[in-house]
Amino acid sequence: MQVIWQDNIDPDNMTYEELLELGEAVGTQSRGLTQEQISLLPVSKFKCGFFLRKKSRNER
Repeated sequence: MQVIWQDNIDPDNMTYEELLELGEAVGTQSRGLTQEQISLLPVSKFKCGFFLRKKSRNER
């Protein structure tokens, strides 16, 4: 069986065998990093003095 490429593929109307074949033809896609990989990333903290400083009436 050969997969015919169509722009209007509707997986809801496909048989199990057709879905398996489509999956083999298309392949897999990464969904990004795992939670474990994310937890290994470095964390940086910074303060922005602009928002912490209050202006006096003379500085407006």
